[in-house]
Amino acid sequence: MDGSGPLISICIPAYNRAEYLREAIESAIAQQKADTEIIVVDDGSTDNTLDVVRGFDNLKVSYIRKDHTNAPDTANRCLKEAKGQFILWLDSDDILPEGSTERFRKTLGNFTDADVFYGDLQPFGEVSSIEGKRI
Repeated sequence: MDGSGPLISICIPAYNRAEYLREAIESAIAQQKADTEIIVVDDGSTDNTLDVVRGFDNLKVSYIRKDHTNAPDTANRCLKEAKGQFILWLDSDDILPEGSTERFRKTLGNFTDADVFYGDLQPFGEVSSIEGKRI
């Protein structure tokens, strides 16, 4: 930890998203200016999700596999495993833009009474009808 503030747990629930997961984890690891942990909870994937996570030699990345149930159970397991004061959700097929945790910390400092923050969604990849637009 680099001492820049309270620990942020980046929680990544995953189910059969190995095709996208590497990019999601890479974007979480790239958040270098903040104390973070990255928790991937695998909801019993049948693809190579485990191999993707094993490909990272990074102490910040934790992998937990559970029997397949559903998305709410998987999210709750993420919360159970998280050690951070704050949770930042990252879907296994999404990426965090550079500096996201830094902006998150700044926003937390400006709005200390807030409980939840939402960011903009910026589609990418093969979503031609909305690609490049912010939602």
